[in-house]
Amino acid sequence: MKKMPKSTKKMPKRTSLGLFFLLSLFTSFLLSTDLLYGATKRPVPRFVSLRSSEIKMRVGPGREYPVKWVLQRKGLPVKVIAEYDTWRQVECHDGTSGWIHQSLLTGKRTLMVTHEKCRLLSSANRDAHNTAKLTPLTLLPFKLKDCKSGRCYVNAQGTKGWVPKDHVWGLLDNE
Repeated sequence: MKKMPKSTKKMPKRTSLGLFFLLSLFTSFLLSTDLLYGATKRPVPRFVSLRSSEIKMRVGPGREYPVKWVLQRKGLPVKVIAEYDTWRQVECHDGTSGWIHQSLLTGKRTLMVTHEKCRLLSSANRDAHNTAKLTPLTLLPFKLKDCKSGRCYVNAQGTKGWVPKDHVWGLLDNE
């Protein structure tokens, strides 16, 4: 019987380059999802609100970092702009940012009136009439599903109606 020579075939260069390309593409996809989704795998940025009436905002993500601000408004909407472990970097309506522990935040959405002449409207239609005047810094609970046509349906301390999206803080551009 004749012995067969051992195979000394090598993988073609084209195949190894293709595998390298696919591996690189997969790695870049994983890195990009970490930028879009934080430690919780929820989208960043997103809006949340303060769970209690006194919350310390820190310079960095940990109790060892000094307190930058003390936020004193339960329900205040803040934008989560980054996540690190159990800490959320948030931004306030005035552009102030800092770090807050996740346990001090809630997923309940609120809007804050930012416009001097914000009016509560009777409907989402353009020809809706005013039902109430809202003062700046008023907090308004709402559900995201109730936003349409540039307006959101809210409950302003018992009076329900629609507010223009551009008169409030607490919504992303695509919401």
